[in-house]
Amino acid sequence: MTDSHSRSLAKGVTWRILASTTTMVIVFIATGNLVLVIGVGVADVLTKILFYYLHERFWGRIHWGRIGTEPFCVPPLVPKEQLPTSVDSQDKSASRDQRA
Repeated sequence: MTDSHSRSLAKGVTWRILASTTTMVIVFIATGNLVLVIGVGVADVLTKILFYYLHERFWGRIHWGRIGTEPFCVPPLVPKEQLPTSVDSQDKSASRDQRA
């Protein structure tokens, strides 16, 4: 399960609207300066969307903590029916062959 680039971007934009609005309200409460609020808001939006997107793409490559995904998928060279059921059964039969 991976996210598309457009999904990562959409998540970044929607989160950034919420987070930047919060930042702008705090700056306005602290300073009362509307020009400063707009400047901080624009800088906040532009830089943090980029960093969020990069962060999402980085984590998209990490399989740790995902449920129902395989770390990698290599198609078998033999049909599934011919694969051994477990590694232990191979080890036991090999050790029996060596004793005989």
